[in-house]
Amino acid sequence: MSNNPGMFEDAKAGELCDLVLECDGVRLTVHKLVVWNQSEVIKTACRSNFMEGHTNVVPIPGFSLVTVKRMVEYMYLGDYSLDKELKWDSELAQTTTEATSDSLTAAASSTSPDTTSTESAEETTDRSQKVTNPAPPTIAEALRPHLEMSMIAGYYIIPALETLALEKIKATSMDLTSHLRAMVVQHLGDFPSNEVLFPDPFSRNVVSMLRHHVNEYKKRALASAEQTCDANAKRVATETQVRQLKNSLDKLGEVNRCRHCKKPFFGHVKVEGNDNLTCKLQCTQCDTRHA
Repeated sequence: MSNNPGMFEDAKAGELCDLVLECDGVRLTVHKLVVWNQSEVIKTACRSNFMEGHTNVVPIPGFSLVTVKRMVEYMYLGDYSLDKELKWDSELAQTTTEATSDSLTAAASSTSPDTTSTESAEETTDRSQKVTNPAPPTIAEALRPHLEMSMIAGYYIIPALETLALEKIKATSMDLTSHLRAMVVQHLGDFPSNEVLFPDPFSRNVVSMLRHHVNEYKKRALASAEQTCDANAKRVATETQVRQLKNSLDKLGEVNRCRHCKKPFFGHVKVEGNDNLTCKLQCTQCDTRHA
């Protein structure tokens, strides 16, 4: 696993780079030393008689640009993130060129009347509110980036990245499932008992199923609490038995003669009871209890 943040910044800046990964028309500059050690597929393509070996440009088809960027991020840092917007200098330069071209085109067309712009102020406000307050991601949206990372890792044979992606998929699934369960339990009481607000049969079945699962969970929680109480009671009983046995052993060293038969004391420990065991120190000769 690599951890070269300095080289990653150099790669994005195009410093000392000797390889290009091209995706969706964007050229991502990288270092062979880093990429070759991560992907045997890319290394083989560059060292063979394929075109990549002569041009040092490796096309990455079939995957989104953001997925390829995250793969490169992993190659340099040993991890990838979903909240970072990675930008290469070559990408910024290309964006600037396209923006200049678009501005010239817009200036040329500004002399003609615009008959297609009919968006009302209300529509503009509604759209801006949607951007300002985006809806929370669905389960599919939350899992998709990690699934794409798993796919690209499998395609370019990067086992460690595939393992990492699967771990993130599992963690994301557990977080989402726990969140959904908490929401259901929190709002289950809001549902009417007769379910009259759910005329659709499927909706009623879903609500009934959720109620059933919540009740089953409560039963299991109660049973678990009872088992914990039983275990604690057994632990206390065991500790009591240990203390009694220790006390008997201490008494065994203190007694020289039996107080009843007056003979030299040779004692033994007698254990009685089934559930609540008790330990008794008795004289071997006359069975007189001493502790």
